[in-house]
Amino acid sequence: LASLYRDGFRYGKYMWNVELAFIIGMDRGQHDVSCLPRPRISKIRPHQSIFHPAVAVSVLLQALIHLFVLTKGIEGATLMQSKHMKETSGLQLRLVQSRLTGSKISVPSGRQGSGNIFGRAPFRPNFVTNTVFLLSIFQNMIIASVNHSGKPFHGSLLESKQFCLWAAMSTLFCIGLVLEVQPEINKMLQLAPMVSKPFKMFIISMFLFDGAASFLVENLCVYFLDRELWNIRWESGKTGRSKERYAKNAADMEEYLLQEEVQENKKIVGMLTLVGVSFIASFFM
Repeated sequence: LASLYRDGFRYGKYMWNVELAFIIGMDRGQHDVSCLPRPRISKIRPHQSIFHPAVAVSVLLQALIHLFVLTKGIEGATLMQSKHMKETSGLQLRLVQSRLTGSKISVPSGRQGSGNIFGRAPFRPNFVTNTVFLLSIFQNMIIASVNHSGKPFHGSLLESKQFCLWAAMSTLFCIGLVLEVQPEINKMLQLAPMVSKPFKMFIISMFLFDGAASFLVENLCVYFLDRELWNIRWESGKTGRSKERYAKNAADMEEYLLQEEVQENKKIVGMLTLVGVSFIASFFM
């Protein structure tokens, strides 16, 4: 984003505020659950270095996935913009990546001579801005969800109602903007009209690919490069929820209460997920 902004890319008036609100909301929920001690001390120690193979390989592959999705998203947005928006004289952007070095991304600008004191033309809604804004919010949610260490060292994100709400709302927010469920919100955020049904399907597919690929990479890296951690997480996931099982001591009871909270948060996430699925289903009907 810094490279794009340097080359002339800009957000609308409220886009940074909205994106920052989602980041702060998820970060606070993640911080709160990370600071809570576990009922029991883990059998294994956390990684002593960020260069542990499971961590380093996962982060590297996730970064490549996010860059690939952002690159493809901008390419798709540029193609759609060339078909549906004719006023593309003026501002030129260059995506600084190896495979796109020297290529131009056209973004509609204002009338000649209408720039501000810095010589920039006034912001005009366009497909490139739409794509970067939506993918940025969604990718922030994926990054926070996938890279949280969680059990057995910290609390699970599903134990944080605040994080679950913000993560689910960010996903629902992105889907709602793509499908223009409330066009007034799109207009307020200065998003270009999603006039093309294939473009909407393209953005939704980018969401699905980015999320699925990131979760898959993280789990494969833990499975092959940190099997001990994988086994402990797998065993903890199979623990029953019988209250009698957790009646032995305070630690047992706390684990039971945490699992109860996880179940409640899963219901909330499930309900919001159904809303998002209903939006997508109505779009295809």
